[in-house]
Parts: sequence; C-alpha cells; structure tokens
Amino acid sequence: MLIGQIFKAGLLIILFFCALSDVRTNRIPNRLTAEGLILAFLYQIMQYGWDAAALSLFPAAICVLAMLPLTMLRMFGAGDIKLLSVVVVSAGMEGAFTHLLYIFLTGAAMSLYKMIRYRNLRRRLCYLKTYLMTAAVTGEAGIYDTESRNKEILLPFAVPVLAGTVITAAAQIL
Repeated sequence: MLIGQIFKAGLLIILFFCALSDVRTNRIPNRLTAEGLILAFLYQIMQYGWDAAALSLFPAAICVLAMLPLTMLRMFGAGDIKLLSVVVVSAGMEGAFTHLLYIFLTGAAMSLYKMIRYRNLRRRLCYLKTYLMTAAVTGEAGIYDTESRNKEILLPFAVPVLAGTVITAAAQIL
C-alpha cells in the first residue's frame, strides 16, 4: 500500500513538472514523459503484476491512436498525448476511462473559462463551426487555427491532465 502511494506521489510530481514546462514553454519534455511512463509501468507491476502491467498498455495505445488525428491537425501536441498515455498506464484497465473523463472535463472547463475571460467565446465557436463545415463540404480537415497561437487561444493541456489526475485521486479517497 505504501509503495503504491509513493509511486502515485512520484507520478504527481512528474505531472506537475510537465504542467509547469507546458505553461512556460508550450512543450513537454520527452524525458519527463519517459520517466512518467516508466514509473507508471513499474507501479502496475508492483501493485498488480506483469499481466496487469501489460494490459495497462492496451488503453494507452488506444488513447494514442484515437488522439493521433488531433495531433496531426495541431489541435493537441504530441507531448499532450504522450502525457495522457502515462496517466492511462498508471490508471490501468479499470481506471483509464475515469481518469480520461476527469481530464477532459477539466480541460473543457478551463477552455470555457479562458474563452469567457478573454471574451472570445463567440469568435472561437464561429471558427469551430466554419472549420467543421469546411471539412464536411470538402472532405478534408486542414490544420486547426495556425494563425492565433497565443495565450488567449492556447491551453497548456498538461494543466488539465494534472488537475484531472488530482481530482480523480481525490474522488477515489472520498
């Protein structure tokens, strides 16, 4: 039990530094995601054995494959997806969906707050509508919003990953 808490604390520390880096530089270092993935995999081995650890890679692979098109369209960064896979591996088969749900709900809430704060909710929704309609008519999805990569638009996604993971941990305790 104690070893599991130590692993979880280590993972939260890694997620914190990933979020800090993402806020400061809009990048998540590969070294941190690699350390997180190793720690998450070791956690699965120590807590549940090799079989569960191997099975924890399955939802991570699904997550990466499902999010890959969003990376290609520049809606998410590759570091964000690698960081999601770290959280999914640490959560294992049973907890992956719950973790992702809290992470994406946190990200949606942060995005909505940001659009309201910068008073660009209507403009962003109009852009999304135009983007989706163009993709539907032409059958091609272009790169999403490459012109306005600024603090009013960007959401360092490692922050909702960290926050969603903390919320999930708190929900499990309660």
